[in-house]
Amino acid sequence: LRMELPDKSRFEYKFEVVKNGNRDLLLDKLNEVKAHDPFGANSVCQGYGYERPTWTLPDSDARRGSLTGFKMYSNAFAGQRDIQVYLPARFRRNRSYPLLVVHDGPDYLHYADFQTVLDNLIYRLEIPAMIVAMTQSPDRLVEYTGDQRHARFIGEELLPELNSKFPLIDSKHARGLMGASLGGVASLHAARQY
Repeated sequence: LRMELPDKSRFEYKFEVVKNGNRDLLLDKLNEVKAHDPFGANSVCQGYGYERPTWTLPDSDARRGSLTGFKMYSNAFAGQRDIQVYLPARFRRNRSYPLLVVHDGPDYLHYADFQTVLDNLIYRLEIPAMIVAMTQSPDRLVEYTGDQRHARFIGEELLPELNSKFPLIDSKHARGLMGASLGGVASLHAARQY
């Protein structure tokens, strides 16, 4: 396969091999560059001149935010949920902050240096100082696919709990949902419902 790649681009891939009716996804044995995610690893192809964006690298000038967590009971799911919360570096209880709810948030922390990204973007004034609540589903293949229970958990349970624990701006214009893949579907569904 020949492809023209834009300069400074990057993509991840695997080879699909079908043999005797069995389908396998394999890494490229000739490529040592890999990216890891919750499902394993992918081979990485980088276009000419690619460099990792500086906002994803630790910056000694950027003050670090902090992570805290809490457990809450969800009536929608009839069970406990763990929530991790990012607080910006200069967090003050007498200020109000926008809120971002991130589906699969702990995966972003582990695989995408999410805390570093938040610290850097806030320090560079590219995003406002914000509170980020990170959720994780034990059954994302069900809960993230337009499940009304999940939308109810976000809109009727998590949001009031966060409002009681943190100084949030009480406006829909100061709230966001984020997710990739099924996390994106869950974000869109919850936003549409609430």
